[in-house]
Amino acid sequence: MEQPKYDYLVISRGKWDERASPEEVQRAIDQFYSWYEGHLASGRMKPGSRLQPAGKVIAHQLITDGPFTET
Repeated sequence: MEQPKYDYLVISRGKWDERASPEEVQRAIDQFYSWYEGHLASGRMKPGSRLQPAGKVIAHQLITDGPFTET
């Protein structure tokens, strides 16, 4: 299999499950893991884990990204 040219980060957030029934939540979880494990097995995705819920800024430095061709 050809190596992907770029790596991407998938972030999932929100409270989509607040109004869902337990069955809907379980179905969504099952569908997600089926999708996720398929991509892991094919080598298109690397494993990851949940980010920590809170933290502190120890040092703050200004970071800029650019210049951009469209500006």
